Amino acid sequence: MTIRSHRDLKALMMPSALLTDNSTVLAADGWCKPDEQPEIFGVDRHGKVVPRPITMKRLREIARVVFLASKDSFGYFSAGTRLLDAAGGVRGASALVENSQISDVRFETVTEVPAIVPSEKVASTLWDSLNEFAAVEREEAIILRCRWPNKKLTDNVCPFFSIRRFGQHYYCILNKQAFATALRHDWSKTSDALASKWLLTPDGILQFHRDQFLFALWVLSAGKRHDQGVALQFETRQHTTCIFMAPTANQNLSGGTGASCFYVPTEGAVIEIQWEDRSWNPISSGFLLASN
Repeated sequence: MTIRSHRDLKALMMPSALLTDNSTVLAADGWCKPDEQPEIFGVDRHGKVVPRPITMKRLREIARVVFLASKDSFGYFSAGTRLLDAAGGVRGASALVENSQISDVRFETVTEVPAIVPSEKVASTLWDSLNEFAAVEREEAIILRCRWPNKKLTDNVCPFFSIRRFGQHYYCILNKQAFATALRHDWSKTSDALASKWLLTPDGILQFHRDQFLFALWVLSAGKRHDQGVALQFETRQHTTCIFMAPTANQNLSGGTGASCFYVPTEGAVIEIQWEDRSWNPISSGFLLASN
């Protein structure tokens, strides 16, 4: 007979959710990985975005990873993740893939973030994600190839990056320390400025690779903060999915309609988060998590 302590029994009864290494949560310092976050934002029973303490642990298992996108947000989840839809129903990430009816689902989403101040750790995580797409990597700087070879890119001077032309292409030279300082000072302006130089296409649309989703979340939230309408579109080929952001006259009123959902080729470690308030649902990549 196994006798469990009061603490063990309490943990077993607490609401919990499963995520993966590539998942993001919203904390007081912005969009970040779920590891070592003592408190994150979620939505309470009154529909307010409020922080609550959580505990996090890595499980000794791996699982398939799901990329999920609605017309309001996007992100990575574990196959065992459960999410709330707009009607209050619970949708399993793996079931969404296997049912192939993603366009029939509407999700509750939150990408308009409260007052946040990015920390050095969050700035470093975002820098590392940008570094994965660098044409050239240096100790204190990275060089990113601009999508649009337009000479007007060099018109504006920014304290944390500069634009240079090499051959037929234009490149954004980004300074690590200056970028972190600018992000902490004004994250929305900094995100907008970098995206508009680095990822703008000739059609006036921002084009992100799906693995640039962390930076894309910051840019999406910046648009919401400035009351700018943003229309999201997704290329549907699984291994080359891109996220497209186009400015619109009004805020997006899609209601979180599902847009894309599929398993990515690699598996990921499973992370479990737990919390105490059963009337509260954590935010992950803009979606609301349902308890397991």
